[in-house]
Amino acid sequence: MPVSTDMLDGGVAVVTLSPAASSNTFSPDHFDPFLSCLQEVMANPSCRSVVITGSGRFFSSGGNMDDFSDAIENGNIGSRVQEMTDKLHPLLLKMRTSEKVFVCAINGSAAGGGLGLALASDYRVCSPEAKIASAFFRLGLSPDGEIGPLRSPGIGASGRSAAGRGQSSC
Repeated sequence: MPVSTDMLDGGVAVVTLSPAASSNTFSPDHFDPFLSCLQEVMANPSCRSVVITGSGRFFSSGGNMDDFSDAIENGNIGSRVQEMTDKLHPLLLKMRTSEKVFVCAINGSAAGGGLGLALASDYRVCSPEAKIASAFFRLGLSPDGEIGPLRSPGIGASGRSAAGRGQSSC
């Protein structure tokens, strides 16, 4: 199962990505169940807040960089990016406009669209192992989730990663 949800007392939903889903969140096999899960908790009137976290080494690595490289080589990068953003952007906008409080508990690497997901949340809490990076610069693509440069210009525009240890601005 790529995603699990635990409803806690007080209306808190904890959404946890499996290690496989954390390392390739935006593949259709992982993203569609994740999206359905988030839509379900957002529609639940007893849910007041949502905590999103990963498991293993990753919070969310976003899309598979090899898939993007292959799509560039095959000339279908436009349709691949469109396919992802048609699902990702409405989710991020819904999170930003929801009355529910979103917290991303960044347990490991948050890269690409995973960083966009984290930046769309109301709050971010980073473990000492957290690393954040806007990954698509190396492929010549724009910042992920269309929200990165708006929420964190230093990370979104530099293309550099940042480590969680000693970082208070995560």
